[in-house]
Formats: sequence, structure tokens, C-alpha cells
Amino acid sequence: MKAGRAARAVRPTRPTHSGARGGPLNTLEKCVRILSLFADGRPVMSVSAIAHGVELPKSTAYRYVSALKTFGLLEEDVRTGDYRLGGKILELAASARRRGLVEIALP
Repeated sequence: MKAGRAARAVRPTRPTHSGARGGPLNTLEKCVRILSLFADGRPVMSVSAIAHGVELPKSTAYRYVSALKTFGLLEEDVRTGDYRLGGKILELAASARRRGLVEIALP
């Protein structure tokens, strides 16, 4: 720093933890909560049931479900409009299973 010049204040960045309204981790948290509903013994669910399960408005739940569907994490039954876990979840699970438990547990 040059002599005679005042140091500039550094502004902190906005936190993006789950408490930050609308932050990326908040979105991730909601998506994980939606996917976790299917682990509770309900292989097929409607958007209404998903919205109720994660305590979100139906329109908001639909946006998250649509995003998860885009990435193959959820699949839609075209006959009923209900959703189930998608093929990408199975790929991820198979990949994790191929690795040893010790390897998975290591940081």
C-alpha cells in the first residue's frame, strides 16, 4: 500500500448457508428434502404430496420437482403425473456401492 493512502474496507460477502434466504444451499436443502421423501417408503408421489411433505406451496414444489426431473433425479409417470426416483439416482448409488465403505468414509 502506498504511503498516505487509507486502506480500503473489505466488504464481507453475503453468506450462502442454509439460513440465507434463497441462497444456493437453501435450494439444495429443499431438493435433498424432496428426494428424501422417497426414502420414507413412498416410491411414487404426486406434486401435492411432495409439497405437503416438505411444507412448500405446490407451485414451489413443482419448480423443484421439474429441476430434479431435468437432471434425471426424478422421473414422471406420464399416465398419472406422479413422480419416482430417476435413473440418475441409481447411477449415483451404483457408483457409491463400487467404492469401499472405508474409502467413502474418508475425508
